[in-house]
Amino acid sequence: MKKLFLHQDIRQLYFLDDKHALAFTRQTVQKGTNAYEQGIYYLLKNKQVVDSFKTPEGVYYNDNYNGNQFTRLATDTAVLGIWGIIPEKAYGTYDYTRLLLIAKQGEWHFAVKKVLYEKTLAQYDNDTLKNYRHFQLRNGKKLLFNHNSGTFDLDFSVVEEPYLQGIYVLENEQQIVLIDRAHEVMWISFDGGLAWYIYPKLTDRFEAYSFLKLDDNDILSYFKINYNPHAGMQKMSYRFRAK
Repeated sequence: MKKLFLHQDIRQLYFLDDKHALAFTRQTVQKGTNAYEQGIYYLLKNKQVVDSFKTPEGVYYNDNYNGNQFTRLATDTAVLGIWGIIPEKAYGTYDYTRLLLIAKQGEWHFAVKKVLYEKTLAQYDNDTLKNYRHFQLRNGKKLLFNHNSGTFDLDFSVVEEPYLQGIYVLENEQQIVLIDRAHEVMWISFDGGLAWYIYPKLTDRFEAYSFLKLDDNDILSYFKINYNPHAGMQKMSYRFRAK
């Protein structure tokens, strides 16, 4: 792991279990007069690289979150990203490619899967609702606060992981924190959504916010990856107060 951090610009690191971890970086590939970004994943076991995967040449793998879409589906499966036509952006039937990380008998390996996706216009007509402690989320972008206390319309959809481009939600008994990567700000309410304050920057703009949480004492904390291989991970803690 030390050599990996010394020679690669590791952008994100995920712990899969007590022995395995996944590191993500990217490199610029020059093809004639054109250049594109290529995603690279390193699979580590006991802090040693045991496998790696590069996205195909010619596939542009650089968007607002570096093409990396790490999502843990189960204890033995994670989605790393997709390429090809992204189904959320179009109607009809499409083929796209999904990169997976799968564990069998305690050993992780990469897997590439072709997916046939079909989406009709009618699927966009129905509201999607998700309940949070202080509000109901409608269609991913509209917050409907409890007790008819108001609404909050977002410019970007709420996401399930804090490193993804969009709005990530943290809540405790009274406080709500919206981490807005797109605008690089944090929206904070200390009374369940009645009044809002804006913190005009992210605590760490390029951080993956590993183990991010908001505890009952209103302390927001996460672990920051230090790119100095001798430093390890550093726990960061913040407490916000209204003035």
